Amino acid sequence: MLSKIAASSSPAKAKPEGFNFIAAQARFLLLVRMDTTLEDSSGCWFHDLIFKLANGFRKISLEKDATDRDIATAIVISSQIIKDIKPLLRAASSLLDDHKNAPKILELIAIQDATLLRSLILHARALKYSWLDLDKVQELIEKLYINIRPSAKKLEDITAYISLYKLVARPDNPFSNEIMALKLMRSLLGKSASFDKSKTDEIIDLAKTKVKFDKLSATPSFAVFDYEVSIKLEFNKVLSEAAGHLRSQQDDTFILQRIALCLRAVLSGLGDPTGFGTNFAPKTGYRGLKTTQFKRQIGLLTTPEALAGEAAQFSGWLTTLLSKLLKWPGIRVNDQGYSWPTELSVESVSKLVDERLAKLKAAYCKQSNMPGLPELVSPSWEKSKKDLVVAMVQAKMPRQKDFAEHGQFLDDPEYRTKHRRHIARVAKLVTKHIEAQHIDKLTNGEREQTIDLIMLPELAVHQDDMDILIHLSRKTHAIIVAGLGFIKQPGSTKPKNCAVWIVPRKHNGNNNEIQRFQGKYHMTAPEVKLGIQPWRPYQLMLELAHPAFPNEKGFCLSAAICFDSTDIALSADLRDKSNALLIPALNRDVNTFDSMVEALHYHMYQHVVLVNTGEYGGSYAMAPYAKRHERLIAHSSGNNQVTINTFRMNMFDFRRDGVGASMQSGLKQKSAPAGI
Repeated sequence: MLSKIAASSSPAKAKPEGFNFIAAQARFLLLVRMDTTLEDSSGCWFHDLIFKLANGFRKISLEKDATDRDIATAIVISSQIIKDIKPLLRAASSLLDDHKNAPKILELIAIQDATLLRSLILHARALKYSWLDLDKVQELIEKLYINIRPSAKKLEDITAYISLYKLVARPDNPFSNEIMALKLMRSLLGKSASFDKSKTDEIIDLAKTKVKFDKLSATPSFAVFDYEVSIKLEFNKVLSEAAGHLRSQQDDTFILQRIALCLRAVLSGLGDPTGFGTNFAPKTGYRGLKTTQFKRQIGLLTTPEALAGEAAQFSGWLTTLLSKLLKWPGIRVNDQGYSWPTELSVESVSKLVDERLAKLKAAYCKQSNMPGLPELVSPSWEKSKKDLVVAMVQAKMPRQKDFAEHGQFLDDPEYRTKHRRHIARVAKLVTKHIEAQHIDKLTNGEREQTIDLIMLPELAVHQDDMDILIHLSRKTHAIIVAGLGFIKQPGSTKPKNCAVWIVPRKHNGNNNEIQRFQGKYHMTAPEVKLGIQPWRPYQLMLELAHPAFPNEKGFCLSAAICFDSTDIALSADLRDKSNALLIPALNRDVNTFDSMVEALHYHMYQHVVLVNTGEYGGSYAMAPYAKRHERLIAHSSGNNQVTINTFRMNMFDFRRDGVGASMQSGLKQKSAPAGI
């Protein structure tokens, strides 16, 4: 009905004088709904051009006063309001073939959307359009690395110098983890003299720059700490200014900015240093035009989630450093709880990189042969806080038989509705449970939602329902650890089993939560039958800094998904690194896992919390106190039920560094096992 009214309100011929607000709004509504017959003009030749491009017209007549910028803008806008881009690629390729200034139009498109330009060139190449042979178009292709294909060799077989872009463009980018990224950064800092030959409008050329490393692998081994990245630097003029404020003389600032741009491109796996490595499926309906390079230059959001999504293999420490190196003058970048020097120079940054690599070396899980990834958070706690308040939440869905009846991804529409409704109700029940825990009336602005950590079982939440967990985290200000349903990650064809951490940063009250996956490596027999692929490139270690001890290591949480927790190598790795082990589980062998928790909490000499599905029950929280009734902190038994169990976990009782000795609970502890 609205479209019909809009069509009648938009005159076929716009009046040259004045401005018709109703007609302009009507044309805009028809544009974003892609609603036109094209029999009559919409009254605006620019809107007509967008319609024709979006609908794949091979022959398009242009207005005499249409500029190159108008054409480029119409192509970009068309790409952002349609779902199927193929008709647009056909129409744009044909239009450029008939236009005398195709290189300028393509350059303008590249500045706004390099991905669109890549798609356009690859489409035109298959159909051999003539504009591809122009020299300026070939120069543009070279700057955007479109002709550079990722290396197809096994990483272990690459021992000679190779183009940096050929490595970072691979799905198994060996520099996408923090250890190797810092190794590369250290080598770039060591080549600071090479920047003297670069011009002020040049950045590091990822295609021409060559690197050599003897121990390349998707997941770095412990041996990489003893090797260095050899590098041959090359520079190239940037397509457009990366950002106006980055222009400077060949001083430390110039060098650090170029290195930071290179690292940002390497971590995202893209040639565009202002780009993002993750794509989000657009929601139905018009929600404004999407990002452009100019927007990214100003914002330049640099977080693990923005560059690599929830599976990012690097921490907020690295992205905060990059943000500080790339910040606009006068802008303050949040320290995120880390200590930074007042002035960042090549020397001070080199020292920071060396110290961080030393920390990552100490955090490496040698028995499990994977990196430990420390992530620091500074919660807004009172200095007197002693306990973490934990909620063990048993959800009833999914049941094990659901995977056979509704598919391994549980994406059957009818089941999805039930599952999402169940998780939403469980989340609401958690908030009501927290409210019910308060007996006394709140005073002095006290917050009712006093919960620190919420745990849900393995495979409990569909990936599309993470918004429910995020809203629950924002409402309760709590960290959430929950098992996600089987997911497919970009660059992989096989599904994986992951848990997700949702962690409020609690800096300046923003909603920019840490969202990070914890993978599962050891598959059960049913998972092997389903073809679930092991994936655990890092072990996340969440460090909660305490305001009473700002210069000491915080309380460290780590997680192992169900069957992984039975791996003695992993528990041996985490024994001296974590302060509490969290285990999301979906396990029918309740007795065996009860015995495992009974053993683990003592051998690791720390809190162990296991949350099983409500189908089977058997959730435990234990700590190595002397008396049995104090050792068993919480227990939920009984099957086929939703249960919520809250308890307190003292953060100082089992610290081995003496921090917070005066804040211990006073409960008598068991004698420590051998080796502790």
